Amino acid sequence: MIKCAAALGLSAGTLVIGSAYVKGHPDPRGQLLSQTLAFQFDLARHTYETGGARALRDYLDAVARRYPNEDAIMTDAAGRDLSTGEDRSVLLARALPATLILHENRGTYVVAIPSADDRYRWIAVLEEAPDPWIFLAVNVAIVMILVGFGYSLVKDIASPIHAMHETLDRFGQGDLSARIASRRRDEIGSLARRFDVMAERIEVLVTAERRLLQDIAHELRSPLARLSMTVGMFDLESPTIAIPRLRREITRLSGMVNTLLDMTRAEGDPSARRFENVALAELCEEIADDCGVEASAKQTRLNCTARCRPILQGDPELVRRAVENVIRNAIRYSPPGLPIDMTVECGDGSARVSVRDYGRGVPNDMLSRIFQPFFRVDESRSHQDGTGLGLAIAQRAVRVHGGRIDARNAEPGLVVVIELPLSADLGDKK
Repeated sequence: MIKCAAALGLSAGTLVIGSAYVKGHPDPRGQLLSQTLAFQFDLARHTYETGGARALRDYLDAVARRYPNEDAIMTDAAGRDLSTGEDRSVLLARALPATLILHENRGTYVVAIPSADDRYRWIAVLEEAPDPWIFLAVNVAIVMILVGFGYSLVKDIASPIHAMHETLDRFGQGDLSARIASRRRDEIGSLARRFDVMAERIEVLVTAERRLLQDIAHELRSPLARLSMTVGMFDLESPTIAIPRLRREITRLSGMVNTLLDMTRAEGDPSARRFENVALAELCEEIADDCGVEASAKQTRLNCTARCRPILQGDPELVRRAVENVIRNAIRYSPPGLPIDMTVECGDGSARVSVRDYGRGVPNDMLSRIFQPFFRVDESRSHQDGTGLGLAIAQRAVRVHGGRIDARNAEPGLVVVIELPLSADLGDKK
């Protein structure tokens, strides 16, 4: 802003100094005009003395055509017009001397040049010349307008930048709710909106991580308390009873740590990921075989139908973990004797994996929350039902691949749909 003001001040000073210079130095065109009028006078006198009044009128018409800003008249010493006979003595009284300085007089110029023998007068009526003080005033007005416009422009740019600076300071000091909220439609407004979007994402991520840490602390507190109690049982019970309890709690803690590591890996550094071709249908069929034993133990069966054979570009282990966690969640809550259906479909540039169970489903107001870490539909359920991280890991793994995961009630049962973008042409369609 200081540089812009300095530039405007320099421009204003240049205009003022230039105007003062013009004021103090006579225009050389005044001398040129005197010489031109003297030359016209010599030709007019010669024309009159050789051709008379008619020839003089023709010559004056030619001068008027050649010099449209000049009205030329030739008179005798008393002021009588030699071409028309009119009395021009009033003009002679207003006449200026033959030596002219154009910018020192105001109004219409009337210049009279006497002949050497004082018999004739050459009168030239000229248009008004510009006054240098007016020129200076105009320049000053222009400078003021430029200064006002420049100040407005600089303020229009500096104010939002100052607001952005303050917001960035607040955000950097920990106020994650700080937003610029600019309504401008130019580049500055676009930058402000991008910052607000970034700040919104950071706030969501940081808030989610804080909530996750709180949930972890809450979840670890119970098994640690049970471990302490079990250790105390060594004095009251036989080791054959206390040791299995210790093992169960340790296994649970180990499983929770492993799932937390999976979540961290799913949101790790993007530059460290190495994506490769993933045959989704074959991967789902392999997962169905691996989970078949667990499904049989729950007296259910797992049906896998591949309606296309898509090839994805992604991390095979993350894709496997996402699909496997959804299937294991379905097995955990599927009623005995009812199947679980998994379908692979393609369309609109994406591949979809649908997993449906025939259980009691989820209340509609909780559908959007089942992907939150440690969330359970029924908080009274035993912790043996799981850690509550399976679907959260699945969601994060899917988002890493630019996809989405949704859940809806199928009445009966719950359908979880994983949608992943395709990276290659579809193979054999069924």
